[in-house]
Amino acid sequence: MDYSGLTVEFMVDEYLENYISLHNWITGLGFPQDRQEFKTYRDVTSNTPANPAGAVQSDIGKVGAATPDKSMYSDAFIMILSNKNNPILEINFEDIFPTSIGDLSYNQDAASLEYMKVTAEFAYKIYTMTTL
Repeated sequence: MDYSGLTVEFMVDEYLENYISLHNWITGLGFPQDRQEFKTYRDVTSNTPANPAGAVQSDIGKVGAATPDKSMYSDAFIMILSNKNNPILEINFEDIFPTSIGDLSYNQDAASLEYMKVTAEFAYKIYTMTTL
């Protein structure tokens, strides 16, 4: 099976916390500057560290090295609401991870308050739908 990616548009909060969190996740997976970024992401930044406390792993960045999935992926869900804001459907995504994140677009010419929005794309293993 091959599912197309999940595209999500979200409003960036005042201190850019949600954008920074997603940026750190995608950077940690791709380690564009050096391999230490990936190790730091797995061992420190991820909510599910790859190694138990104090364990030393020397396979970081080696081709074919075993990489625990739990520290790179997450699970996510979307709740679909009725026109009266009652939950009617829950969509659960397994092993989801970001594949791209949009840019921050600053505009000083706005006549009224405009919230900054960013688009992010995710890949995932499978999704299930549950009627509520």
